[in-house]
Amino acid sequence: MSYSASLDRYRSQAAIVAGHRVQLTGEEWSTVEPAIENGHDWYVAVACTDDEAVVFVRNRWSDGWVLPGGKAEDDESLPEAAWRELREETGVDARIEEPLACVEQTFVHGDESVTGHLVVFDATAERPELSGEFGTDADEITEAAWFESLPDHVDGVPSDLLLRLLEGT
Repeated sequence: MSYSASLDRYRSQAAIVAGHRVQLTGEEWSTVEPAIENGHDWYVAVACTDDEAVVFVRNRWSDGWVLPGGKAEDDESLPEAAWRELREETGVDARIEEPLACVEQTFVHGDESVTGHLVVFDATAERPELSGEFGTDADEITEAAWFESLPDHVDGVPSDLLLRLLEGT
């Protein structure tokens, strides 16, 4: 399913950030490029807060902490995808709120590039306990934790954008 019609909607509700370039390894490229070329160019991330903390996860393909998130399935809306991904990756139940940003990301490997969209949703934890089982694949998510400030190494969303987004939540 293409979410191109959603872009106008999210442009009106969220800050658009263009020009975020993500350098990929060959292995990462072999996953991202075909997905985007096959119409899966919309992804979600969730800035889920509980009082003063934000939940982050570590996954097997990143060196740092990332916001929970992933690809929207063909049969779900972007907010539904955000809720599902947060629940799968952390066990946290939350109320998904308005989008905070729509990031136009250019993924680069050598001389090749593809563009995708990442919608970052605001969310408020309703049941903030982290589950002991993260992700649907045993080796996908390796850890989840609440942070009162940004972790030392954040991937997926530019740190300056993430700071601006979290200051507004």
